[in-house]
Parts: sequence; structure tokens; C-alpha cells
Amino acid sequence: MDQFAAIQKLINEICADHDACSRDFIGLENVEMINLKKKSISSVFSKDEGLHTPEPTFLTLIQQYLNVLNQRILHMEYDYDYRHWDLRNRVKHRDSIINKLFDYRYVRQELGGVPLNKCMNDLLGFRIKIDGFDHTSEEVNEFLEELRQSEYKIVCNNSSKGEYSGTHIYLCGNNNFFPWELQIWNPNDEQKNTDSHKDHKSKREYIKWPQQYNN
Repeated sequence: MDQFAAIQKLINEICADHDACSRDFIGLENVEMINLKKKSISSVFSKDEGLHTPEPTFLTLIQQYLNVLNQRILHMEYDYDYRHWDLRNRVKHRDSIINKLFDYRYVRQELGGVPLNKCMNDLLGFRIKIDGFDHTSEEVNEFLEELRQSEYKIVCNNSSKGEYSGTHIYLCGNNNFFPWELQIWNPNDEQKNTDSHKDHKSKREYIKWPQQYNN
């Protein structure tokens, strides 16, 4: 099996898990799911004593989904099956999610005027490291274009910027599903990518705000 066929196999497996998990979540009796493409970031913020903050109902929805993911991830075996790529997965922490919401609402130039699925697109994330992976090669570009034509909605791009180098693949399904993310790194970029990620987190201005929602 060539490299791209193996990546496609992994993506197909994650897509199947994503679809099943998302449908199970939406089917829960106490879950009121929303259309993540039609709803903008600003639409889930409400004014509280002069400050626009995420609505409690939306934070409840996020927490419900995190609870499902934390249970689901216990039964996943991707890290073993794809250990040759040092596969790692993680569920995004609640405080990081709230930081990201504030960042999209107040720091980015759109000021919250983007769909929720553009922001809440990595609540479950996977990362693999492939020797010799060239994010700018013609072969990679052709592979990403094939993914974009998949029946299962997938968004993918070369997300390299500054000191960071990575290809990001978002498994979306439909507009009522929280997307999952797969990052592809070249092992040679690991240290600078890690440093870049730490620097990015340190620059977020709202690091203290999540403390308001810890209860």
C-alpha cells in the first residue's frame, strides 16, 4: 500500500467513527443540536453586565459533546494501529475552547462574523508524522484535491504559516456535526511546530476568561 492510500485508509476509518459518533450525539434525548454553518460565532454570545460572553446553552452543548468524546476516545485504537506514524489524539480542553471562541469574537478581524464550524472544528484532533511529507508537493496537492471531492464532506489545506508547517484535514460530514481534525506533520518540523504552537497559545489575550465558566 502506498503512502497516500494508507492515509486515505486512516481518513476513511476516522470518517466512519465521526459519522457514527455525531449521529449518536444528535440522537441523545437532552441534546439540542444547531446548524453550525448557519450559526455565527457572535450569535452564541450574549450580553452579560456589559460584556458579551458565550451563552450558557451553547456551553452546555459543548460540554455534552466533550463528555461523549472523552468516552468515545477510550475505545479508539488508532494510536496502536498507526503507531508507525506516531499517531496521537486528544479531546480539546474546555478552557481552550472558550479561549478560541473569545479569540474569534474579539481578536480576529471578522469579530465573530464567521460560521461556528470554522471555529469549533478541532474538538477532537488527530496528528500523524510522516517521514519526507512535503506539504507543497504536487502529489500532496493532488491528494488533497481528491479528498475535497469525497462524498463525505472534507475540508483540507496546507496550513503552513511562519515557523509552522502542517497539512490540516477537517472531517465535517454535515452542518450539524462538529468537525474533527487530522494534522499531518513531517517529523523534521516537530520542534519548530511545537514551539510555534506554544507561542500561539501564549499570545491569546483572553487566557483568564475561562475561569468564569469552571463551575
